[in-house]
Amino acid sequence: METLERSLREHPFLRDLPEEHVRLLVGCAKNTRFAPGDLLFREGEDEATFYLLRTGTVALEVHHPGRAAHCIETLGPGDVLGVSWIFGGTPGTAGGQVPPVTLDARARDNVLAFSLDGACLREKMDKDDRLGHLLTRRLLERVYVRLARMRLTALDLYG
Repeated sequence: METLERSLREHPFLRDLPEEHVRLLVGCAKNTRFAPGDLLFREGEDEATFYLLRTGTVALEVHHPGRAAHCIETLGPGDVLGVSWIFGGTPGTAGGQVPPVTLDARARDNVLAFSLDGACLREKMDKDDRLGHLLTRRLLERVYVRLARMRLTALDLYG
């Protein structure tokens, strides 16, 4: 029987995380499904959820006044989505609140994801420095790779 803990452990973002840390994360996680066209989050909202994509694809969209939304990237299985949660309650952000997201995330097809509650994650990271270090490092690596891809996309778009 597939358990939430076993499934989490198999996701690429968490794959080699120590077992005790995966056990801690189970309390923050649940399986979530989205149908084609569903929004995982919308620009301007306070988003405090971290998604680990399992199946399906999600379009990251930006809006231009008077024009249709523009897809800047498509994410798929193994990708992560939603990084704003890590800033909530942190001094130096807007009142310690989770900053609003800056784009839409829309399911392109049927999506299965783990959704992890950001407040729960931050609490566990604050209590366990090693877990906090490992998750922050992994998240920063993903953000860096995404920024590099977006830079190449922008060069191609304006080149």
